[in-house]
Amino acid sequence: MQIIRETATHIQKWDSESKRVVMERKEEMAEKKQAQKTAVKSKVADK
Repeated sequence: MQIIRETATHIQKWDSESKRVVMERKEEMAEKKQAQKTAVKSKVADK
């Protein structure tokens, strides 16, 4: 029973860690998209 409990705890830690990483990646992608939009706007404004 102890092993099952430890495994479950380990899986929960891993799961929350992977979710956090996914959220960070989504934020990075959103920031990159926003930066690209800003860059495009400035290029259009230059013309």
